[in-house]
Amino acid sequence: MELHKDDIPTLDFMLDLLIKRDSHIFEQDLKNFGKYKNEKESYIYSEFKRLIFFFDHFSCGNPRNDRGLSQWIDINSYSSQFKHSGGFKNAYENLEKESEDKRFEKELKRLQKEKLEYEVQIRDKNTEIRSLKRDNLRLKNWDIRFRWYIAIVTFVVGFIVKHFISK
Repeated sequence: MELHKDDIPTLDFMLDLLIKRDSHIFEQDLKNFGKYKNEKESYIYSEFKRLIFFFDHFSCGNPRNDRGLSQWIDINSYSSQFKHSGGFKNAYENLEKESEDKRFEKELKRLQKEKLEYEVQIRDKNTEIRSLKRDNLRLKNWDIRFRWYIAIVTFVVGFIVKHFISK
């Protein structure tokens, strides 16, 4: 189950009542909380059953039941300490902080993955560029050599042609 922000006032009310009585609380005690004054017994019972889970989860109360007929929460040694450490409001904020940290962690992993993929692409492109430069330099070297041959052959042919024309 997930702790909702709307549940915090009810849970803190129940915790305060549990500590004030120094014994236990029942689902009927929820009727005294303003949110449940006009609700049906079945709804209050199901809400109490749902909220009991959080007392057990945070170990600030001992959930009990009478073979499904009624349910209650007994106080335990950690109840007062839990209340003094901020109660369910503090627990909710800690859960939110943890979920936010997990979200940031997930975002960080996603960004690191994208960075790695980008670096691989850059590495591949750099390799391709080096290969193209090498091929281009080879072409230039061949082109330069070929031009010298053309220039020499043209000079010799021009000299021969001039020699035949002048005769």
